Amino acid sequence: MTQMTSRRSRHYFMVYVTGLLMATLAIVLQVPDKTHAAGACQTQTFIYDGTTSVNVTHWGIRANILALNPSLCTGNTWGVSGAYVMSAAGNGGPGYAQVGYLRKWNTLNSIHFSQYRRDANSTTVSKWGSSVPSGNSPLYQIIYVKSSGFFQMWAGGTLLDTTNFDPTIYWGLASTWRPLYEGETHDNQDDMPGNVALNVYFQNMAIKTDVNNNVWGTFNVGLQITGDALNRYANAKDSNSQIRIWTK
Repeated sequence: MTQMTSRRSRHYFMVYVTGLLMATLAIVLQVPDKTHAAGACQTQTFIYDGTTSVNVTHWGIRANILALNPSLCTGNTWGVSGAYVMSAAGNGGPGYAQVGYLRKWNTLNSIHFSQYRRDANSTTVSKWGSSVPSGNSPLYQIIYVKSSGFFQMWAGGTLLDTTNFDPTIYWGLASTWRPLYEGETHDNQDDMPGNVALNVYFQNMAIKTDVNNNVWGTFNVGLQITGDALNRYANAKDSNSQIRIWTK
């Protein structure tokens, strides 16, 4: 999000109410998770919970991400929390393309989003999609299209947006690009998606390894939490194709 955000995309509590006369009727209530209640907003910042930043040749990145509805800090207008996949420039610049879901301070539920920025001399472009059903795990994908030279950003089978630049021109060699799987908040009192009882899973994580063909593989991912929220956020790696994040 890298503004979400710039570097760099709710937690629903599901309640089933069954009537005495309609035992098969389930009503899903979408409300923010209160396992670890968010506090009053403190300082606007960018905190990331997910994989470490490494240079890996890739022409796309994807994962199924469990959609939940995190609680946000209160008392200000910068609360944000979400999860996404991202391809970022590896030349030290701020270029990136990302797609996932997020909840903002002025939205009740999680929504699909995409965002990209070419470099320090360009503006950030964001696109908002539809609400994300609680408990779903949409497939989020960023795919480099060789014929156009642009990235496509896909959310659950819907093309949200296409970049207006060719990363091979502005970012350099694909071997320097950085694939990332992350959760993000903008205050250490925002809840990261997921909680102790129900972590947010990134599943079927893969990168596109062939620019010409639909070939996908994995790489050796590491984990990190940035910022000042180590006492509130957590993560775990199950394999190179699956990680989890959550609020403690």
